[in-house]
Amino acid sequence: MKKQLIPIFVLSALLAGCSAGEETGNALTDDAPVPILLGSGLSMDASTKAPITTGTSFEAGIAGWETKRTPAYTAAPTWGGGDVTINATASTTPTAVTWNPQQYYHADEDVETYMIAWHPAGTWNAAGNTVTFPNTDGSVDVLWASPISGTKADKDEPQNLDFEHLTAQLNFQVVAGTGLAAGTTVQEIAVQDVQVPTGLKIENGTLIAGAAANYAALTGGSAVIGSTAAAVGSPLMIVPTGRNTLTVSVKTSGSAAPLTGTVTLTENMQAGMAYTITLTFTQAAIDVTSTVAEWTTVPGGEGTIK
Repeated sequence: MKKQLIPIFVLSALLAGCSAGEETGNALTDDAPVPILLGSGLSMDASTKAPITTGTSFEAGIAGWETKRTPAYTAAPTWGGGDVTINATASTTPTAVTWNPQQYYHADEDVETYMIAWHPAGTWNAAGNTVTFPNTDGSVDVLWASPISGTKADKDEPQNLDFEHLTAQLNFQVVAGTGLAAGTTVQEIAVQDVQVPTGLKIENGTLIAGAAANYAALTGGSAVIGSTAAAVGSPLMIVPTGRNTLTVSVKTSGSAAPLTGTVTLTENMQAGMAYTITLTFTQAAIDVTSTVAEWTTVPGGEGTIK
């Protein structure tokens, strides 16, 4: 089983500021409000179940703490959380984002504005500053950007919000091996005993996970298993297991009941990696290999399903 990693998906949000006077063409004044201007960029495409790729628009929640010292991010923010978002379009070069509504730097140049952003915006919970969101099928691509800060005084110095994937992504493809009957189809693929994220701790980007369960990458349909490896089903976004094995169950048109086997990775599953697991079908067994597409390269691994 070969494994190759996707380069970590980073969205850069450029932070800059200008005064209200600059926007209208009027002269600058020291007490004019300075809007916080953000841009976003996408260094590389990433394949996700909830696609955030070049040209894709997305919404992120954002919160700001105004203080003269590093804040406790479990404390109530000065603004944002449940009522401020930004809209961005993923791009290979920085592009402007829009605020909902616009936020401004503190008038005192000695007061820093610290900001954290995340996707999806979700539902804000003031107790502990967490966000929750529905996720019953492993379709949510969770992003988090570590804190940045700026003031009215350094509004012309660009800063970046770097969003990182917090989940691991599982993708499946199938191919016919020796002796497989022509026209055999794969009907179900499920990963057993894994968790999907249902929330996020804003202070440090820790995922809040639902109970362990079985999640389907393919169900309620069928795909012919051909001589060339082909992607099937939909990717799963799961909480990294911290283990190097996964249990996978598969049902084909030639099996009376699902076949279950183990996929073994060469290292423990990590966040920000998109694993491509290739299932090779024969009449006697299913051979399993896996690769990890695009992020970072790691040694290969292998497994079988019988």
